[in-house]
Amino acid sequence: MKAEFIEDKSAYKIFAKVGIDVYKENNCYRGTEASIEKLLLNSTCAFSSHSIINKYVVRDGNDLVARFALILDYLLPDYIQVSFFEAQK
Repeated sequence: MKAEFIEDKSAYKIFAKVGIDVYKENNCYRGTEASIEKLLLNSTCAFSSHSIINKYVVRDGNDLVARFALILDYLLPDYIQVSFFEAQK
């Protein structure tokens, strides 16, 4: 397995798809965080004016099996936040 930093124009689309794929077999899953995820990772919002958000996917061969984002908020420079971590079994 290998973690890959994604940053091109299709990065958010790939990142979102991995999240959907993780839960595709779970009939009880409801993606309630999708709007927050989209706001933080795909747009210019107040939070992004003082932070850097790096998106990563984990590849196992040709399959994308996990995702996570690392967030550095300049207002909290001693911390790195891990968010939207999701992985398949």
